[in-house]
Amino acid sequence: MSKGTAGAASAAPTTPEEAEQLLGAITDPDDAARIVEISERRGQEWRKVKLLAERRWGQLLGPAVRGGDTSRASDRLSDATFQARRRARAVFAVPQEIFDEYLATNDNPTREGLFRTPGATPRKTRKSSPRRADAPLKGKAGLSHDPEVVEWVWRKLKAGWVREQMVEASHDEHSDWPRPKEPITNGGISEVRAAIAALDDAGVLGKPKQKSKQNTKRTYNVKQERAKARKQGDQSFFWDTCYEVTRTVGFLETIEVEHLALDEHGLDMVESLYEDLLRLQDWVDVTLGVIQLRLGEVKIYETIKKLRARTVENGCPAPEAEAAQRMADRMERRMRKIIAA
Repeated sequence: MSKGTAGAASAAPTTPEEAEQLLGAITDPDDAARIVEISERRGQEWRKVKLLAERRWGQLLGPAVRGGDTSRASDRLSDATFQARRRARAVFAVPQEIFDEYLATNDNPTREGLFRTPGATPRKTRKSSPRRADAPLKGKAGLSHDPEVVEWVWRKLKAGWVREQMVEASHDEHSDWPRPKEPITNGGISEVRAAIAALDDAGVLGKPKQKSKQNTKRTYNVKQERAKARKQGDQSFFWDTCYEVTRTVGFLETIEVEHLALDEHGLDMVESLYEDLLRLQDWVDVTLGVIQLRLGEVKIYETIKKLRARTVENGCPAPEAEAAQRMADRMERRMRKIIAA
């Protein structure tokens, strides 16, 4: 060790700042290696302290109470704080003997390593509860819970398609399969068929509620334009947005409000749904305003005229005719507000 740095390096740094100052002064590689060893030892010590602190935090927090941390909108925790509390409770939930043994036998303890220890986390057990007749079928959410997929499979079955034809069509980007790049499998078709059977047996829907023809046509057109833009190498964010909005509208149209069974759910969950709908309404209001500015007054009144022409007398189904008149009414009200302002 060089004389100029012997005194400095002989004292172990207690903070990262002190270690950085020493690294700038030392000239002997053994001194640098010593600081590496000290930092590793300190890091291991602090990782142990961190786990102990998380366990104590989880103990002091107590069991999680549904709605306890989010009783009022003004008191709601940030997502990061909520997740940190959840992890602390999970660390405290590890049996004491397993926790102590893990710390004693691991030089580099981490939360993830603790959770991987056999017996550290309880095995999840499925809760058995009677299913209401009008409850949706439990299963793969991406298939049997997707109304568009259920409707698509139902229509193909009515048309006489077999399983292999549906699987093949779901791989074809030019088909009317509702989930591009997510082809269905033989097992997936079985799940959807089970969902259709359950809906039929429960009497909730004699058949999946179909989207309006207007929405189906828009979805198809937007899908074609998006594919064209991607093929040409253009930015397709606009078409991606249009497609997702159109699909979402189609999904919402299939929901019967009475099937939500609001009285059977806690007020905290209903409040959460209410807030999400308000956020959606804010987005719709802002976006409609921007789109109206882009269209201009003349184009908007042309759209209103087209909507007014969608009547039963002109061959439009009654539900779609009623929806078209409601949309025209809303557009006229918005235009009157803009003109009055």
